[in-house]
Amino acid sequence: MVTKCIRKMDEEVRRHIDLNWVGQKTVTVAPLAKRLTFDIICSVIFGQGAGPIREALAADFKKMVQAMLSIPVNIPFTKFNKGLSASRRVRKVLRQIACDREAALQQGHSSSADDFFTYMLVLRSEGTHSLTVEDIVDNAILLLLAGYETSSVLITFLLRYLANEPDILGKITEEQEEIARYKGPDEPLTWDDVSRMKYTWKVAMETLQTVFTAIIITHLDANFFDDPNKFNPARFHNQSSVPPYCFVPFGGGPRMCPGNEFARTEILVAMHYLVRQFRWKLCCKDEGYRKDPVPMPLELPIELETRSSPWICLK
Repeated sequence: MVTKCIRKMDEEVRRHIDLNWVGQKTVTVAPLAKRLTFDIICSVIFGQGAGPIREALAADFKKMVQAMLSIPVNIPFTKFNKGLSASRRVRKVLRQIACDREAALQQGHSSSADDFFTYMLVLRSEGTHSLTVEDIVDNAILLLLAGYETSSVLITFLLRYLANEPDILGKITEEQEEIARYKGPDEPLTWDDVSRMKYTWKVAMETLQTVFTAIIITHLDANFFDDPNKFNPARFHNQSSVPPYCFVPFGGGPRMCPGNEFARTEILVAMHYLVRQFRWKLCCKDEGYRKDPVPMPLELPIELETRSSPWICLK
């Protein structure tokens, strides 16, 4: 199913960059990365394009995430209380989307290939799975929660590390330019294009090896990785040299994260357009990060340079 999602991911990334990056002298990466991953998931999972419904979902979903990490005291004006109210609104919207999509299916105006939501509704209508609308809504929210924070963290840390690694950024840019060379200016990326982004993904893997502290006990163990604290994507040129279950950002075995290919694809699509359009440098040389609940640079403000223009000096 991921191969069918690439066009939507491509559209969302281009739209996001045009709205939030192009023409800007400086941007704050962390909130923009969260919004990008949210928009991609909304498009792919719910089939919900840009508009007031998606804006309302984004605002309420943010409150839901904040409530998950708050003290569970259900009294007015607390984050937990606001999150519960937001959850009810999100579920109401998703139920309505499900009803509208089911009606479109019955009239032949939609197909199972459109998005995950529609695919689940098709399974329900065929009777092959005993799914209720609430089951479908629950699964959709689960996917949204699973893919929202983790992918945005990886994008943010990638940009942070690459700002200090010009040689590595140069190699990524060369790889992406080689892919773009055989495409028209408005031609979207394909699965074959993403499959060729091997070095870019090695850099992403090195970022995963470095920052996800829940599994740091093996990721930063010198018995498994030479000089583990050094940012070195070359360590993944020969992945067979890594012992089983030592590099596990997506888990392993039968319980491996089912969204690993989805995450890989959206990260690579985003990096394709970012590195080809911009260079950047950090506004703060040594910005810390918080664990909330996963590692995240505090905000990551960066200065942008459009690749055809000189550096823009900021105060």
